Amino acid sequence: MSDITEAVGYIKSGKVIAYPTETIWGLGADASNEKALKRIFAIKGRDFALPISILVRDIPMAEKFVEISDRTRELMQIVWPGPLTIVLPKKTQVSSLLTAGTDYLGLRCSDHPWVSELMWELDEPITTTSANLSGQKPATSQEELDWLPKDVLVVDAVSQQNQSLTGSTVLKILPDGGYQILRSGDFPEKELLKTLEFLGMSALQTPQP
Repeated sequence: MSDITEAVGYIKSGKVIAYPTETIWGLGADASNEKALKRIFAIKGRDFALPISILVRDIPMAEKFVEISDRTRELMQIVWPGPLTIVLPKKTQVSSLLTAGTDYLGLRCSDHPWVSELMWELDEPITTTSANLSGQKPATSQEELDWLPKDVLVVDAVSQQNQSLTGSTVLKILPDGGYQILRSGDFPEKELLKTLEFLGMSALQTPQP
């Protein structure tokens, strides 16, 4: 496995790493470093009108960046860590590069052992966006990353992805508790809907932009 210390050094110096998660491979950079964020967009050829989610260590770290209601906190305690990205109202210090100029930010907490250890050592959020050129199939193995620039550290860690390889499920929650599933993914939808119902959260009748 790649040395955690090496990966932390890359991120803190404003560089980019490619790392495995329990779903697909991602590109990670310091979520507070504007230059590093722009590098992510450049590597992927990604439109700045598209947001990028962040990876957090735990709920207390998430609370630094988004508004979390009591019901949303309960949800996080049930479903995290795991393949569920939760999109919530952002706090003021969040870069517009991450939110694409909107008032919402996506966050996820991974249960991949290497990523979990990285987050504890780094103690700061990193980007979590699929390791691929924009519009192309996300990488599901280290062998699919030979296109990356030489200045990107490709982590030598075992991927624990499941068989669907679709990435995380993306769930948007509004301040009033209404929710919208923006993307189906690796989190079981029946389980998610059952949990949301248990918490008294209702699906939006009119999808939000």
